[in-house]
Amino acid sequence: MEIFPPELKRITVLVKLAAGVSTCEVKGLKDTEFKIWACYLAKKVTSLPDWLIAKFFQINPSYMQSLIESFTVNYLVDLTVQEEMQRMENAYRDLEKIETGA
Repeated sequence: MEIFPPELKRITVLVKLAAGVSTCEVKGLKDTEFKIWACYLAKKVTSLPDWLIAKFFQINPSYMQSLIESFTVNYLVDLTVQEEMQRMENAYRDLEKIETGA
């Protein structure tokens, strides 16, 4: 059994709760939009390498990068997605502060 950084588990829970979907839709074998949300968020709020993010979310790293690039274009024009991603990013940062006692 592999041990992954808690940051990725935290991101999985945030995306799952924000989108109202199952864990399987975030990190299962099927490449869903929620998996891409999670990968995007992981790249944005952590310093983890792409290969580790891809391995955790069960996606090819090159394919992940391609989907993130497409997502980023949509993100720039869709205010609803922008707001949701900002809320998840803020929630992630708040959780980090709580854990570090700041």
